[in-house]
Order: sequence, then C-alpha cells, then structure tokens
Amino acid sequence: MKGRRGFSLVELLLVLAILAIVGGVGFIGLRSLDTRSRVRQAAQQLARQVDLARSEARRSNGTATIDFVSGTQFTYIDPEGTDHAMRLPAATRLRDPGSVAARLAFSGPFGTVDPLKVSTTYVIESTRDASVTSSVSVVGVLGKAYVR
Repeated sequence: MKGRRGFSLVELLLVLAILAIVGGVGFIGLRSLDTRSRVRQAAQQLARQVDLARSEARRSNGTATIDFVSGTQFTYIDPEGTDHAMRLPAATRLRDPGSVAARLAFSGPFGTVDPLKVSTTYVIESTRDASVTSSVSVVGVLGKAYVR
C-alpha cells in the first residue's frame, strides 16, 4: 500500500465536530462569567452610592438619600437637594424592591442611617439567570455598605 497524504473527509469532519463542541462549552462558560461580572458590578455600584451618600451627609452635616424607583433605577439626592438618576448595569435588577427599604437616608453630622436600622440587605440579580446574585448589606447605625 502506498503512503497516504492528507486527511480523509471523515477525519476532517470528526475534528470539526470536536472543535464545535469545545467551542460551544467555552462560549457558555464565558457567558456565565459575563453574567456574574455584571451582577457583581451592579452591587459594587450600589455600595459606592451608599458610601457616597453617607460621606456627603457627614461632610455637609445634611441629609443625603437614595430612593429606589424601580428594580433597575434609583435616585441619589445629595444634601443640596439635587437629584441624580442612576441605573444598574444592563441585565441586572434589584430583587423584589418592595420587600426592602424604598428609601435609604443618611443624616449628618455622623452619617447615620435615618430611621435607625440595624441592617438592610439589597439583593442584585441577573435578569438572564435569577440564580446569579450578589448582595449589598447596609449595616449598623453608621450604614457601612458591604458587597457579598
């Protein structure tokens, strides 16, 4: 038998099928990673706004509030009374906004939570996959925000 050169059609199709399967698995993994990243980014954004409201209330000896308008929007009202509309990143939302405090207010001079609450937790979830979540806990009288 003479030495063969090249590949048969069956061999090429088998290699292409294996590459398609591996590529599909990789794509699903990347999409899942993107979803988790968006949810984490949304939680960090909310935590930064909570920390900003607290520090602005302390700095100005006034009141700074965060009003949750919907599952994807909230308004930061600075101590001067200026509204700043904010949106969570695409494909994320606040889980069950009616079950948590619709308004989070900080009062100077110490940036305390008004009314005084021990802890409030806001859960951010993916609109694509509700099992992908991250939470922002506003803890204690001083309202320090922690992302989990």
